[in-house]
Amino acid sequence: MRYPIILLDADYTLFDFDRAEGCALEATLARYGAPEGAEAMARYRAINNAYWAKLERGEIEKSVMLVRRFEDFFGSYGLSPDCAAVNREYLACLGTFSFLISGAFELCERLHEKGHHLCIVTNGTAVANASRLRDSGLEPYFDGIFISEVVGAEKPSPRFFEAVFAALGNPPLEDCIIVGDSLSSDMRGGRRAGIATCWFNPEGKTPNSDCDYVIRNLAELERVV
Repeated sequence: MRYPIILLDADYTLFDFDRAEGCALEATLARYGAPEGAEAMARYRAINNAYWAKLERGEIEKSVMLVRRFEDFFGSYGLSPDCAAVNREYLACLGTFSFLISGAFELCERLHEKGHHLCIVTNGTAVANASRLRDSGLEPYFDGIFISEVVGAEKPSPRFFEAVFAALGNPPLEDCIIVGDSLSSDMRGGRRAGIATCWFNPEGKTPNSDCDYVIRNLAELERVV
């Protein structure tokens, strides 16, 4: 066993976030008068992605960006609902959708059976992730669930990883690997923390930063660890 401790990102690594986001947005935004359809969805995602990038760079607090993304989105249509309420409803709705990436359940089941210690490490929200993990059936396979707003720091901050390692009893760094889809938060964060990194890259993109391993599907992870 090369890496006894595996830190797994949640969205786009274990969970099909695009599908869950689409369902939650459709159910939430229309109630506040937002347009429906592909153009509105693309507009929201562009605004949302820009705010998440700011969060990773430490330029904005999560509680602020979660509301401002909706303020900017609705504002672009000349609308001004209570965006704090919109955000609460959206996150609660998002937590009801636990769609998994193909092979995610089987992978976690096999790794757990082989004796690996699995942990979730995510910048997502606590309200959405707790219910999704439970409803997906993955919860029994994980020894730790580390959510940035609970930890008090966001990936790729070293403080996030320091908190994770402390909770795990400060294991040897060479025993740990992080697996995720994001070069900016998962791979960069793992590098800064001094652990191995594995980029989940199903679309075959060209990396713009170093990572130790690259996998195109989740089943390949078994050969890495």
